[in-house]
Amino acid sequence: MSYKIIGDSCCDYTQFDNGMKWLNRVPLTITLDDIEYVDDANLDCLALIKKMDKSKNAPKSACPSPGQFMDAFQGEAKDVYVVTLSEKLSGTYGSASMAQDMLADLGVMKNIHVFNSKSAAAAEVAICLKIKELADRGLAFDDVVSQVENFIKDMTTLFTLETLEVLRKNGRLTKLQSVITEALQVKMVMGATSEGEVEAIAKALTISAALKKLIEQVKNKCKDQDLSERMLYITQCNCPDRAEMVKNKILETCAFKDVVICEARGISTVYANSGGIILAF
Repeated sequence: MSYKIIGDSCCDYTQFDNGMKWLNRVPLTITLDDIEYVDDANLDCLALIKKMDKSKNAPKSACPSPGQFMDAFQGEAKDVYVVTLSEKLSGTYGSASMAQDMLADLGVMKNIHVFNSKSAAAAEVAICLKIKELADRGLAFDDVVSQVENFIKDMTTLFTLETLEVLRKNGRLTKLQSVITEALQVKMVMGATSEGEVEAIAKALTISAALKKLIEQVKNKCKDQDLSERMLYITQCNCPDRAEMVKNKILETCAFKDVVICEARGISTVYANSGGIILAF
């Protein structure tokens, strides 16, 4: 293969293509109650969920070092494509970009482009698969970069969470919001802005109502659009049946070319928690 695709570990695993074994994942780390976990294929995400539920503390994540990305850049491939979490959410993009500059300073001749996904999870999977599709067709490096950057601009990310507990523990909710959401068990529908930040879109009192609103958001967004060449990506966190339901409901009116369901890994698990659903298209 004349190219290499690198993603951080928020690029979740899929139920096809051997889990995208062609993708080189550079892991973030997760710290909970002073114990550090590496977000790689060996991480037991179900055990992590149980530990988060029992802990009074919020899990913290840390981006990979530039040195880890430098190691990932090694090899014969001259064209290297890197996909990271939104620059607004993580230092991973900055770390990968620093590694790119360091390699250039060493005089290593490689074509490297770091894509700021402006999103996470299912969206990163979508971007990596788009890169592979174009590179496999033999497109030149600059053409792949240009088309994928446009793909990112056009992409939509939406999600809903079973619980806001991690956001509460992380101080992402005000004290009043924490009291209200805890008392009413409010379920939020959220999305990524064009700059890669998180915004609230709708709220509901039950997860069923939130999922219905999530599905309606997709239908409204896709109304009157040609979806014959467009894919839908779903990351599910410990809720495969829920993901299948969402998929089937969306396909009733949105004729996507296909749907890819992904399994949340460590970083997605930390922030989506059990029951979380993330959509990208």
